[in-house]
Amino acid sequence: MSDQEYPDLQQVTEKKLTSERYPELLEAIELLYIKNNMSARIRLIQEWPDVARRILGDELIRYDMDGADDLDRRAVLEDEAEERRLALYETVKNLEDESVKKGVLQLDYVEGLVKEMGREFSSFLYAPHIVDKFLGAAPKVETPEPEAKPAPPAAQNVDEIVPVSVEASMPDVAPIDVQKEPASKPKVTAKFQIMPKSDMPDVKPIDTPAPPKDKAS
Repeated sequence: MSDQEYPDLQQVTEKKLTSERYPELLEAIELLYIKNNMSARIRLIQEWPDVARRILGDELIRYDMDGADDLDRRAVLEDEAEERRLALYETVKNLEDESVKKGVLQLDYVEGLVKEMGREFSSFLYAPHIVDKFLGAAPKVETPEPEAKPAPPAAQNVDEIVPVSVEASMPDVAPIDVQKEPASKPKVTAKFQIMPKSDMPDVKPIDTPAPPKDKAS
């Protein structure tokens, strides 16, 4: 492969070569103890699933997760996993020396390693722009859009409000028969007839006896 195909990768000093997780990955592989250490293997499976598949293999992982009734077979698988761990550790430890020589990115080596390891494992080794150059941009993970909430009812324009007749909105009520009080009787005014003096009869005064005089004591 010609170096001219990737001119922007030649001067690696301008961009970071390794992934941010590269030191963490190197330490995890270096300190992993496989023989008779199921707890360490399970921790690797939980924290680095792709690395665990590459080192331990599917059969040993199944024994660790589901239990093993063939202990001799498990011991063989542990020996094979230890060999893979040592080989992978050498590759990861020498990554920078093999990927860059005299400030120039070794395209054949990097491309071969990235395609062999795949995107997930390579993302622990190299910076994203290097992985994307050889494997293409990572597919975007589409997140489901949240359900749209129903819009609140729009405020009604005053001009559009139709006047409601009060009479039409009221229920039909039968008229109440109210008895009218009888009209008050007219007051009778007493009329006195004054007779003229000529018509009045002669009335004689009544003689009233004089009270007795007090006797002198």
